[in-house]
Amino acid sequence: MAKSTEGKPVTKTNANRRTGTSGIRSDITVIVAVVTFVVGFIIGRATETVKFTPQSRELEVQPVASDSSVSDSEWIADLKRQASDASDNADAWTRLGNAYFDIGRPEAAIEAYEKSLALDPENPDVITDMGIMYRHLGKSERAAELFREAAAIDPSHLMSRFNLGVVLLHDLGRPDDAAAAWREVVTLDPDFQSPTGQPVSEMVKALESDQ
Repeated sequence: MAKSTEGKPVTKTNANRRTGTSGIRSDITVIVAVVTFVVGFIIGRATETVKFTPQSRELEVQPVASDSSVSDSEWIADLKRQASDASDNADAWTRLGNAYFDIGRPEAAIEAYEKSLALDPENPDVITDMGIMYRHLGKSERAAELFREAAAIDPSHLMSRFNLGVVLLHDLGRPDDAAAAWREVVTLDPDFQSPTGQPVSEMVKALESDQ
């Protein structure tokens, strides 16, 4: 039997979310469990990191700053003003949620994402981001529900399916269901890799070989 790993959420730097071109957000969230494949497979808790990988998402709200010289409090305050001034703009609430995500305030991020989704309820990226925030709060069942919801809205949404597999495997102890989620990823993209470079197809095979 081999040992699996589970990590902690790691975000991109605040500066990365503050910069961009024409309001394009260049980071999406992906939970990654760095799995060690040796002889067999053991589901267990461990200490590797969970990382996030890029995917473009265009937003109408422009970045607050072009560099990292703005403090977190100033950054958040400016985004809150933008959201308040354009309370019917889902993108403004999304950007505020992203900022709270980056500085490690999941409850505030969820609140902002909920306001965004009230205006644009079928945004799989926002739903996926919110799922990760719930996982950060230890609410993995809710996170799994949100990842499924995002995948149902957009059948081609790879990140929600990948994240679902991570939560099912490492948080909920359901390797069969995790393998099923990752098979869907491989069906959509046979060459899909985790941000660590691990082919998801190999991760599925490792789970199957342990059954």
